[in-house]
Amino acid sequence: MFRLRTLGQVDLRDSEGREVSAVLVQPKRLALLVYLAQTTAAGFQRRDLLLPMFWPDLPEERARNALRQALHQLRQALGKDIVLSRGIDALAVNGSRLWCDACAFDTALNRGDLDEALGVYGGDLLPGFAVEGAAEFDRWLDDTRTHLRERAVRAAWTLSEQHERTGQVPEAVASARRAAALAQDDEAGLRQLMALLDRVGDEAGVVEAYANFAHRLQRDFGEKPSGQTTALVETIRARPREGDRTSPANPAAPAATNGASPPRANGGPSSAGSRSTLTPVNGGTPARSNEFARTRGRERVTIAPFHNLGGDPALDFIGRLVCDAIAQGIVESRVVDVVTTERSEEPAQASGDTGILVSGSYFLSDERWCFQAKVAEPAGGRVLETIGNVTAPRERPWDAANELRRRVSGMLAGHLDPRFASWASAVAQAPNLEDHREFALGAELHLRGDFRAAIPHLLRAGSAREGFALPILWAVQASCNVEEWEQADAILAELTSPPHRARLSAFEKLGCDYLGACLGGQRLQALSIARRGAEMVPGSEVLSWLGREALFCNQPRAAVDALERLDPDRGWIPSWTPHWRRLTEAYHMLGDHTRELDAARRGRVHHPQAMSALMYEARALAALGDVTTLQTRIDEACASPPDRFADAGDVMLDAARELRAHGRPGDGVLLAEGASGWYEEQLREDEGTGKYRLALARALCERGRWEDAHSTVRSLLLRSPDNVDLIGFAGAIAGRIGEAGEARDAVTTLRTKTGRFRFGAQFVWIARILATLGDAEQAMTALRGGLARGYCYGVDLHTDIDLSLLGDHASFRELLRPK
Repeated sequence: MFRLRTLGQVDLRDSEGREVSAVLVQPKRLALLVYLAQTTAAGFQRRDLLLPMFWPDLPEERARNALRQALHQLRQALGKDIVLSRGIDALAVNGSRLWCDACAFDTALNRGDLDEALGVYGGDLLPGFAVEGAAEFDRWLDDTRTHLRERAVRAAWTLSEQHERTGQVPEAVASARRAAALAQDDEAGLRQLMALLDRVGDEAGVVEAYANFAHRLQRDFGEKPSGQTTALVETIRARPREGDRTSPANPAAPAATNGASPPRANGGPSSAGSRSTLTPVNGGTPARSNEFARTRGRERVTIAPFHNLGGDPALDFIGRLVCDAIAQGIVESRVVDVVTTERSEEPAQASGDTGILVSGSYFLSDERWCFQAKVAEPAGGRVLETIGNVTAPRERPWDAANELRRRVSGMLAGHLDPRFASWASAVAQAPNLEDHREFALGAELHLRGDFRAAIPHLLRAGSAREGFALPILWAVQASCNVEEWEQADAILAELTSPPHRARLSAFEKLGCDYLGACLGGQRLQALSIARRGAEMVPGSEVLSWLGREALFCNQPRAAVDALERLDPDRGWIPSWTPHWRRLTEAYHMLGDHTRELDAARRGRVHHPQAMSALMYEARALAALGDVTTLQTRIDEACASPPDRFADAGDVMLDAARELRAHGRPGDGVLLAEGASGWYEEQLREDEGTGKYRLALARALCERGRWEDAHSTVRSLLLRSPDNVDLIGFAGAIAGRIGEAGEARDAVTTLRTKTGRFRFGAQFVWIARILATLGDAEQAMTALRGGLARGYCYGVDLHTDIDLSLLGDHASFRELLRPK
């Protein structure tokens, strides 16, 4: 295998380690190889797209000849099978013959292996490289170089946070330094590194990082760091060191800690003297005055020293200890800026009557510290959370301080993290910081479609503290998304058992009832519950539930109303591409394809790299009959990587079905041919997972190649003889090719598939089979039975190639008419 290194260096060697100079000395030849290697994940690249990228100034025929010559030279240097061809129009690098570090980096990141990805990333893509007369390639190179660097920076910060969360401090610092080094001009990243170094007690590291940045900024640009960064380093420099913290007013302090100051970072928070500071969070802007803080609105949290209810001034230091601990925890949550103040006797004034105030009290009873904390919005007089019954032995007050840090900072993270803020007041119990972090990680995985990986994080977040049920509800939904129905049912059953349900808030109980109705196939009941949930938490992402259920109940107008009320820039909706799927489907079911196209294009603005968003636009274009624009989207899909929800084959096949359903069967067949060719190529490269074989069978059906489709499905059925979808699919194709006996046997088998979690799918397959056999009345009876048992209305009923045989049946048209 040849090894191509492009990150931080340019090198190409054969399996014995010898340099392949024949390629390295020819920039355009090397550029072509790198481009094809880097885009291999997206599939084959069309020749007519390569011509203007590498030979823009040549006439088409000469450009094609230049491409042929470059390919010939690459094959001569690296072997005839180094570049694969599909027909005469598409090319791709053979991944089994060429290893490329940039591809390995992307692959490792996509599967979540951050250590391996960062181990591969050696620096910028093709540093200092350019190709004369190929401006479009140079633009692609600049864009890809920036994209890869940004991915590496995000990966390094994520790895740093993971290490810090698990107590691996040296590794956390090393990853943070790597992130800051990769993004040398990112001043916000510098502040994030400085905040981490401060949290682990490395003041010298903070000063060094600042000095290096300031020197580079002055040398390269003649400028100085911003006031925010300067204020942060001054705050850290001015902070009293452990050995300097003595207080004549606190003679009892050493005795209370057995002569030792409370440890910092992983031990316990340090006590601080009187000060008022604003600490930046995750690149936030620091300042020293309350005037600045007021400009940040809800992003500022004021921490007031806790009241000493015992009255002994010698114990006042405990209040400052707790104040520092909570401030440190909120900084670690990375969602707000923090102000600490000494004016605990006037909390409303201390807060400036804006933002959020954390205050509390403590006393000593029977040699144990007893603490209570309150989190409130002074301006509105609203108490967000009261935390009590936090205790610790007299000699270890920082144990209680750490517990308050975890609980207050987690609760604030839930309220102020924009992904979860709309839900925060609806839960029975606020999370602690560790729970919130697990929830945030699980939610991130869920929202990008990695449901199986999300489940353990969500369950840990929910089970780590009794009463915090929201992540458990997400875990139930994630289990449903991967069709782990029994697992979803078991998680929900545990959550709703009498001792646990009693601890839930009214909203969380409603969420349990909603998911229970979904698991029971009670779609109308689920819709009713979703309506109540949207009223209980108005304007929240519960509208997504409501839109989904309205769609599934054939109420697309209600779905549009709910989904259009959602702010696509709010909460977790910006990360959730299926939001646009539901909205475009609702417009599609209404037959309003112009608005469908508008919604799809809005979705692409929010998710420009998402294949699924491109698919929603292609479907709308197909319904409108805009074949010309549709073809450009298909070309774009074939040159783009898949996401968790769609690939290029899905885009082509979905559009082919729409073209057929909207009276353009010839165009649909052509597109289905492209889809089947794409799937066949994936099968050659991947030895044919069931997913691609099943998709290929669907594409063959769209092309009318029923015998080939039948053979493909039967081979899959041999591996999974109890699979309802395969039994039904084989039976429907059998009906098409005149094998009536096999088709009716499939109907008989499907009728035996009873039990939970079928959601009527077996009856809908029976309807399809009977439709192919010409038994329209019985097909309609079976279809109604499937819908009654939980099968969801959707675009697939409108485009289904077998159910389309019922198109002349009045009751079928009435069934699909939007309600």
